[in-house]
Amino acid sequence: NMFQYGAFPKVLELDHDDITGPDWGMGDFGAGNFTAFWGINTMWSGPYTLIKRSNFGIYKITSMGFDEKAKNNALGQLNFLKAWSYFLLVRAYGDVPLYKISLEEGAEPQMPRAPVKEVYDYIIETLKLAESQLYSVKDGKYEIGRISKRAASTLLAKVYLQMASGALSGAQ
Repeated sequence: NMFQYGAFPKVLELDHDDITGPDWGMGDFGAGNFTAFWGINTMWSGPYTLIKRSNFGIYKITSMGFDEKAKNNALGQLNFLKAWSYFLLVRAYGDVPLYKISLEEGAEPQMPRAPVKEVYDYIIETLKLAESQLYSVKDGKYEIGRISKRAASTLLAKVYLQMASGALSGAQ
């Protein structure tokens, strides 16, 4: 449900006049009842669903035996999606729980929130891993429309820019 019309990325923009307008501003939402919006949970549950599925996919694919380049590319796509999800979450909520492995591998189902710096460190680590795993757009096996090495590099640059903008105090 993360990409349902009207929910994503509206949740990140709810304090903007062009999003809230009179029908929002004069209704439940404007009165401070944020839970009145049907999509308010989407910004939390959507990325975590994607993280859970990515972790499970990584767990399953790692044990499979097939072409190593194709396997790495599949892992890279999942790592990219996981890093992107955490990037959405940390910008929206700050400290968030980090699920680095799947529940099937023994991850605790109830994790405490990790500090923002730790979340950004994990995003960078995961994107660098994805960069090393993904096909380049010049690779013969790359499929148009799939996540590429360049996409991971671009997201990593955006993460660094976000950190440098003051989102992370003392970022280097």
